[in-house]
Amino acid sequence: EGRARLKAALDCPGAPKQARAKALLHMGELEAAQNYYAAAQTWYEQSLACFRELGDTAGVAGALSALGLLAREQGDAERAAALFAKSLELFRRLGDETAIAWALCSQGEVAVMLGDTPRARALLDASLAHFRQHDDHLGVAWALNHLGHLAQLEGDPRRATELHTESLSLFEQ
Repeated sequence: EGRARLKAALDCPGAPKQARAKALLHMGELEAAQNYYAAAQTWYEQSLACFRELGDTAGVAGALSALGLLAREQGDAERAAALFAKSLELFRRLGDETAIAWALCSQGEVAVMLGDTPRARALLDASLAHFRQHDDHLGVAWALNHLGHLAQLEGDPRRATELHTESLSLFEQ
């Protein structure tokens, strides 16, 4: 149903370019959620092109972030890291603190994938601090979850358990 509605919106002549860019992004999200990665990539790239044409920095940053998430899901950590770095730069320019925190969290997760634990810790700690500062409980839960995973990889099961327990408590709330 979501695809049908978005396709109808995309086929609507005279629709504002901004609405089209957002619809393309959401089509990518639907495809990615169902593991149709090639289709998601196409929709995200079209969305990115529209946002760039519009000069919409926030839209460009969001599309880059979506492409980073897609690359991460496909196991391409290096591509994901590059895309997240570009989106983070734009979110910082915009001063979007929530998006900055999520970009830091995503970069930290990718640093874990790349085996760069010192960088992962720094990024995840920065993300956690941003989330706590802005009272974003979901973000705090995810940052703690990733830090717990990192502690586990580093051979600290006690710390991993503490972090995952706190994370789980927040997810339950």
